[in-house]
Amino acid sequence: MTGRLHLIAEDIDFVEVFANSDTLSGLHPMPARHNVAPTDPVLTILQEYGQRCARLMKWSFVPDWVKDPREFSLLTIARVEGVEKKPSFRNAIRYRRCLVPVTGFYEWQRNKVTGEAIPHFFRKEDAGLFALAGIWESWMGPNGEEFDGLAILTRSATAPFRAISDRLPLIVAPEHHDVWLDTRSGRFEDARPLLKSPSPDDLVAFAVSDRVNHRGNDDPSLTLPRHGRDTERVRVSFAKQDKQQKGKEQDSSRPAKLKKEDAEDNGQLDLF
Repeated sequence: MTGRLHLIAEDIDFVEVFANSDTLSGLHPMPARHNVAPTDPVLTILQEYGQRCARLMKWSFVPDWVKDPREFSLLTIARVEGVEKKPSFRNAIRYRRCLVPVTGFYEWQRNKVTGEAIPHFFRKEDAGLFALAGIWESWMGPNGEEFDGLAILTRSATAPFRAISDRLPLIVAPEHHDVWLDTRSGRFEDARPLLKSPSPDDLVAFAVSDRVNHRGNDDPSLTLPRHGRDTERVRVSFAKQDKQQKGKEQDSSRPAKLKKEDAEDNGQLDLF
């Protein structure tokens, strides 16, 4: 599952990538974060009255009909395959879409022999900003409690990244930001094709330290390549395949799909 995010950027970077004017309202200086975990505050980009704005949200999606979030299973991701059908998500995907700026994210590869889960760091080749697709909901409690909660959309991974994880977050290309953020009509027809967007050609991945498993660890060393001959061989293989195939799907002799460990596979989402 997509269980950790990475975000290191200056205000000018957010404005350059996400603003549709000279400023991005609601943006405040963001500390460097190497290990953003579920339930942490997450920066999001919305479009209100035709203008882009920044807003902090809790990385925990709670439908507005939930009476007590403490008694509701934690939802941090939503599968694109069912996002229009699940009662928890079907209104949000039409009316409350957002972008989640990141400079990277982490996925875990399960060793089928040892059972070890090896974290991998995903980023662009230039280590720059890019956007994950998100949906959000405002939850209000009986005593005046209120917060905006976020879920990140995931889709089936494409080669060569399927060897690491069978699912990856949905990435929205810059030329599609407007379509994804435009929810004024409440219609989803224009944005629906984006659910099938492939991972960008310049996305790279490599194994890193398992220190990222502990949310209290938040420093630059988390994204350093993990030492080891096998890890380096995987990195070279990915780089070569990306160069040859330019992101196209292809058949391969890689191992069968890895065991699913993300929260979506516990059957919780099928209830909603």
